Amino acid sequence: MTSRRVIIGKYADGVSLGVKAALPGYDALAESDDSPNLSFNSNWNDIVPIIQSGFLTATAAGGAPTDLLVSSPGYVPYVDARKFEGGNLIRDDYTYGTAPTRIGVGIGWRSASPLTLSVYRLNVGDTCIYVVYGVPVVLT
Repeated sequence: MTSRRVIIGKYADGVSLGVKAALPGYDALAESDDSPNLSFNSNWNDIVPIIQSGFLTATAAGGAPTDLLVSSPGYVPYVDARKFEGGNLIRDDYTYGTAPTRIGVGIGWRSASPLTLSVYRLNVGDTCIYVVYGVPVVLT
């Protein structure tokens, strides 16, 4: 089978025009517009696809990690998390602790199988908003 990672021009329907790029091992021409196996599609309304998003409330004391299972796209995706204060207030400058040792909200991948996101440096009951993007990252 031919694997076309990138197509520019007509899609498989022979009418639609655009640009599609597929993840390794997938055929851009054969994948549907909303396929999670695409890394780019000029028909998307957003720049990158969102795999999962939501709110996570800290349950661990002392800033210890609170874990969340994430739908795995077959690779480790980019993630962002911010402290949610309620209403329309989201803190991207939130710090945990007291001066001079304050540190920001932490996020990280605890496990790749199953894909587990850890959010830490929040107080018990604090909530964060998180977004998992369909952009592969390399863990080092």
